[in-house]
Amino acid sequence: MGDWLSPENWLKVPFEDEMTAPVALTFVVICALGFLVTLVLLNWPPARLKAQAFKRRYLNLYLGWLVWAFGFGIVVYLFQLMGLPFLGWRIWTWIALLLIVALLAYSAFHWQVRAQPQIAAHEAQQAKRYYQQQARKRLGPDGAPVPRSQRAEKRRQRTTNSASKGR
Repeated sequence: MGDWLSPENWLKVPFEDEMTAPVALTFVVICALGFLVTLVLLNWPPARLKAQAFKRRYLNLYLGWLVWAFGFGIVVYLFQLMGLPFLGWRIWTWIALLLIVALLAYSAFHWQVRAQPQIAAHEAQQAKRYYQQQARKRLGPDGAPVPRSQRAEKRRQRTTNSASKGR
């Protein structure tokens, strides 16, 4: 593990036996699992998020970035396994790991700072809209909506139409 952490070896291609070291295998397992989990969540989001447009949009944004980051990590490992001169350097492993950690941190920060207030405002607007719709309905003694009389309905339509014409 020491040779993976030493900066002198970052610009060298690892040997085959080093690619089966615990550090390299842990890296590729994390990237592969992350890639699969993000793909599954991106294509089949949880049922509680399907009906919520804001949360679904943010989830798609973050997961789209993370799929690319985990995929980059897998590709870096494969380049090292093939022993390519420039693309197989160990520094690409650390860049991929840094990219994944940075995206996870940015996603968490963005979710707390930007997404949560927007979601709260949207939910408050939906609750207000639902409350206003309930207030417009006339309820009878049993709680069921009572239809208006034809005369009252015509009067309501007449006043609504005249207000929209600017009278």
